[in-house]
Amino acid sequence: MQQILDRVQAIILRPRETWPIIKDEPATTGELYRNYIMILAAVQTLSMFIGMWIFGGAIFHRVGLSFFQGIAWAVVHYLFTLASVYIAAKVVESLAPTFDAKKDFISALKVVAYSWTPAFVIAVVHIIPGLSILTILGLYGLYLFYIGLPYLMECPPEKALPYAALSIIISLVIYMILSIVPALMVGFPSMNGSF
Repeated sequence: MQQILDRVQAIILRPRETWPIIKDEPATTGELYRNYIMILAAVQTLSMFIGMWIFGGAIFHRVGLSFFQGIAWAVVHYLFTLASVYIAAKVVESLAPTFDAKKDFISALKVVAYSWTPAFVIAVVHIIPGLSILTILGLYGLYLFYIGLPYLMECPPEKALPYAALSIIISLVIYMILSIVPALMVGFPSMNGSF
């Protein structure tokens, strides 16, 4: 757990020194998911569930969800978040040749997973629903994504901004389309704070 906390702190506070370290670390998709993505996505989902059910119960009760439907929402939200990271990484990998970048899925997954760190971490404010506005601080991840692309995807620095912008736009459109699925599955609007 200390290793995750150290990485979270490093990527948020010292991204320019941390991206080269991340680039050189051997990793597989499974390792990235098990050792980082699944843990932070669980923190995010659990925080949102606690905030909406226990402390802001009116949110779930207002739409007529039982406790078990709330649990179902949390499970679907969690799975949806894990899928969103994977899809965003596929978008980054697919766009790589367009921006003279290296087409490598593991590098793309690293840049997505680690740049989403602020959104995953700041989600703990959902525990106290009145602080949810602070989730806007998760947008710092967009900056991390932009500066991470030249390191991990090896794109020319001058192409990092258009690469980042197009990746974000395409991922956002796909995300918005797919976010309908959790809402339809449990009858509650998708409240994913990870993007």
